[in-house]
Amino acid sequence: MLNRIVNITAGSDFKNAPKKTQSQRYERGNFYQIFEGHDSISISPAYNFLTRHKWKIKELNAEDEKLYIDFILGDFEFAASINLGQINQISTIEYTVIKEKEIDNLINKIAVTFIVNLSKIDYSEADYHYSLTNIDAFFNRIMYLKLRGDLTVSDRKAIDGLLDGLGRAIQADFDLINNGLFIFISKYFNIKTSGSGSGIFHSDSVIVTKIRPIT
Repeated sequence: MLNRIVNITAGSDFKNAPKKTQSQRYERGNFYQIFEGHDSISISPAYNFLTRHKWKIKELNAEDEKLYIDFILGDFEFAASINLGQINQISTIEYTVIKEKEIDNLINKIAVTFIVNLSKIDYSEADYHYSLTNIDAFFNRIMYLKLRGDLTVSDRKAIDGLLDGLGRAIQADFDLINNGLFIFISKYFNIKTSGSGSGIFHSDSVIVTKIRPIT
C-alpha cells in the first residue's frame, strides 16, 4: 500500500530553518508541501482538514503499511500508530498523551498511555469542537499527586481510582479525536474504515496502562 516514507516535523523547527525554498512531493494522497523562509504551506485536503480543526502535526511517518502520527491538539500532545494494512480490523487504538503544567513554580510533565475503543466513524466532516475537558480533568488529578515513579498495570487499583467517574467521559473525548484521525487517513491514503473492527475489546470506557512522569 505504501511505497514511500513520509516524515514531517513541524512546529518550532520551522523557526530555525534556513531561508530557502524547498518543495517535496509524495504520491500518496496527492500531498505537496512548500517551505519558503519561515512559512509552511500545505496544499492538501488532508492537511486542510487538520488545519481547520487546529491539529498541529509534529511528526508523520508512513512505512510498511503502518502510520505513526504525533500531533498537538489544545494543551496536549497525542501520538498513535495505525496498521493501515489491517485498518478494517482495528477495534482499539493506543495513544500516548503528554501534558505539562506548572504547579507550585515547578513544571510537571506527564505521559499517559490510553487504550481507547474505536467507534463508528462519521465521515460527514461536521465542524465540531474537540472536547478535551475530561482528559484534562484526569491529568489534573495526576499532576497534583506529584508522582516520583511510573504507575503501570500492576498498579491497577491506583489507576482505577484516578479514573473514577471519568472513564466513559474520556472515551467520549477520544471518540471525536478518533473520528478526526480517520477522516485525515481517508483523505491522505484514500482508504476508509467504518470503525468498530473485529477485535476482542469493545468498551464505553478507556483503559489506562501506564502513567509516567517526565523529568
